[in-house]
Amino acid sequence: MSDLGQKYSGGGFSASREKTRQSNLELLRIVSMFLVLLIHYIPTRTTPSFETLHTDTLGTLFNMELRSIAKVCVNCFILISGYFGIKWRGRSICSLLFQVLFWVVAGYLIGTLTGIYEQGSLVFIKKQLVFWSSRWFLPAYLALYLVAPLINAFVEQCDEKRLWRYILVFYTVSTLYGYCMVSQEFNEGMSMISLMGLYLIGRYIGRFEKRWMQFNKYVDLSIYFGLGFLLVAINTVTLLCGIASSPYGYLNPVVIVQSVYLFLFFKKLDVGSSRVVNFIAASSFAAYLFQTHICIDGFYLDTCHWINDNCSAAFMVALGFIVAVFAAAVMVDRVRIWLFNIFEKTVQSLSLRNGRA
Repeated sequence: MSDLGQKYSGGGFSASREKTRQSNLELLRIVSMFLVLLIHYIPTRTTPSFETLHTDTLGTLFNMELRSIAKVCVNCFILISGYFGIKWRGRSICSLLFQVLFWVVAGYLIGTLTGIYEQGSLVFIKKQLVFWSSRWFLPAYLALYLVAPLINAFVEQCDEKRLWRYILVFYTVSTLYGYCMVSQEFNEGMSMISLMGLYLIGRYIGRFEKRWMQFNKYVDLSIYFGLGFLLVAINTVTLLCGIASSPYGYLNPVVIVQSVYLFLFFKKLDVGSSRVVNFIAASSFAAYLFQTHICIDGFYLDTCHWINDNCSAAFMVALGFIVAVFAAAVMVDRVRIWLFNIFEKTVQSLSLRNGRA
């Protein structure tokens, strides 16, 4: 959900970057977006509780592990943005806004033509405005986009020690004030200020090489899964003690460290330059815009509930359904890329004519 790569051919959330486009991090974009869809599926499963730990121990532990695996999704997207750096370019913001507007219309057409959504257009327009104002990520990311040049300037004039100290102070406040005291300003990690912290970590990793970044990639992956198991253990203990609050929050420092090491694993992964990966990654954000669309979201959740209630291998069927939703979004998004290319060429042509006049 971020400015992650070289200019795609009309790709959404595409920004320029000085580093060469890397399919390993494009693959992380895809994985992260898939985990977003998984996160939205998880609430349709049984919520872990003191009772379910006793009546369905393995199922409850599995549901906890799903949360542990998937909660890094947004964090990894922003780490990638920070690693490459968001740069203000007219084409990037136009591409982003074009993609959002395209999916507002495309989601409505898909919903109405398939019978998933049956309300009138005026009702849809009113609900759409309320809906997008309540979806936290896009407003928070746009706010981050606005302040990114200031963050970049600060990072560039910092040495390694100063930047590291600032990040430590930031996350001390974030953990105590945002996570422990549940400050409204941090909004449980679903806010621009929380994205700023992750962006700073990404910038730090992009500029410096420290010992904790230089483990073997499989050590990084082991840390990611190990911290996930730690979260499961913490959740198990808290439920047995009668504490219902979940440790799976974006501001939980364990989740943040877990996200960093998953990012480092993919950063070191050697997959070369894959046309297939780059093709899918260029439209990966479309899966979020499609699945969370007001005309589609209800159908997605209802289908997930139906799968859980009626299928014996429910999780595997749900994975297949999530893959299908992802694939459908990527294919429809090719229309958006084609339209954006036409729009861009038209604007360039008009600019040339005006220049000659």
